[in-house]
Amino acid sequence: MNFSACHMLVDEIHWEINQTDPKRTIQVGSFRIMPDGSQRLSEIPYKQSTVQLTELLETACSKPGDYYQSVDKLTNTKIYRRQNRRDGQPASLKNLTLSKDIMKMLKFASCVKRVRCMM
Repeated sequence: MNFSACHMLVDEIHWEINQTDPKRTIQVGSFRIMPDGSQRLSEIPYKQSTVQLTELLETACSKPGDYYQSVDKLTNTKIYRRQNRRDGQPASLKNLTLSKDIMKMLKFASCVKRVRCMM
């Protein structure tokens, strides 16, 4: 379960990062105000910034509902697949297992393990 939750998180975060406009920037800098009232601010790319990654991790717990459990025929291991493909096409629903308990476990594992997955 832990590997599957990490795989799901990394997949979701990687996709979201790739959807980000590479031209988008954010202002960062010191919170210190100089005697003349100015601040030292600079702009950095938003894509893959600490701010973006933090925002993505904060919303990661809502993603497990997009997945279902399946069993790999070759290895006989449980895997998790997206219910809907990102391109809008229907996903293959072979060996599908949908359960409220499975969704709870996956959501719990992804929320609890999200920091460890990213390390």
